[in-house]
Amino acid sequence: MASVLSDTMLSWEDVQRACAIIIEKLEDDNYTPKTILAIGKGGIIPAALIHQRWPKADFEVCMVTSYKGRQQHQVHIGHKIDDLDDDSTLVIDDIYDTGATYAALTKEIPDARFFTVVAKGSPQVGFGRIVPQDSWVVFPWEPESEDEEED
Repeated sequence: MASVLSDTMLSWEDVQRACAIIIEKLEDDNYTPKTILAIGKGGIIPAALIHQRWPKADFEVCMVTSYKGRQQHQVHIGHKIDDLDDDSTLVIDDIYDTGATYAALTKEIPDARFFTVVAKGSPQVGFGRIVPQDSWVVFPWEPESEDEEED
């Protein structure tokens, strides 16, 4: 029997606060990215918010899929990104859940810095906010129904 996850609804203010925490952590490390890599779809908006702090950084998007609705599948990276592999690349995603996306990306770009808006469990990435492992996070930009079909 599959476990039922409780929803954790994030507001725009929650996302902005988490992005501000990420920026603060990076500034505390005296880190300035040359490239911000948004992991699409969920990481695009947070990456754009963080990019406002470093507007001279290049802004790249890589579509990465691993979920259809609430079902996790194999991670698929949309295009080659290994040319972005250095410590001046900041990777932004919406959530660190099982670590599958992070594991797939670190095979391609192991030297990049990784941050997510929210994280579950014991993440291997930087994060702005931690949420319970048994929750399903709903971001303010997501459609109301998780059953919508992806193309």
